[in-house]
Amino acid sequence: MTDAAPVFTTKESLRFGWETTKANLTFLAGTFLVSVAPSIAGEALGLDERDGIIPALFVIAAVVIQAALGLGLTKIHLKLTRGETAGWHDLFSCGPLLLSYLGAAIIYGLVVVFGLVLLIVPGIIWAVKYGLYYYILLDEHASPFASLERSADITKGVRWSLFLFALVLGLVNVAGAFAFGVGLLISVPVTSIAGAHVYIKLR
Repeated sequence: MTDAAPVFTTKESLRFGWETTKANLTFLAGTFLVSVAPSIAGEALGLDERDGIIPALFVIAAVVIQAALGLGLTKIHLKLTRGETAGWHDLFSCGPLLLSYLGAAIIYGLVVVFGLVLLIVPGIIWAVKYGLYYYILLDEHASPFASLERSADITKGVRWSLFLFALVLGLVNVAGAFAFGVGLLISVPVTSIAGAHVYIKLR
């Protein structure tokens, strides 16, 4: 993971994420809450796929809906990162990309797990190498394989920086979760927008 001259810094990206979140806090906190509502509802109802076919169908539906809303949430973050106007309609606009996303997520997960089995280090490298597929698939409407290949291309030379960046983002969200979960209303938008900021820089 040898880097060339960095095109981004963690500090700069997090500052951008924080300033953008602060300027749109009510909107971003609200869209985040809606995006995780299916999961919250499932927990509140005590649904478990092991309890029978009906609960299992509800759990599957919640996962699919939350995935679609998650794509919409990231679309909002990308638009705000570019200085574009984002609205509530964006949260519900990514259904057509859902199958491509699920395919890419499965491929990515299998690649990373296989790498982890191979003495862990390859899995970490491949996780970073292909980790921007999510933004690419959403931003360029690329196919699953094309989004993974594109991620491998734009992360060349900065994978060590991206690895450290991902660690910091993880710690920020852990801190948000420890703040009675309420902190996630801020930490998730901040880290996602910071990630979008890095992605756009690397493009």
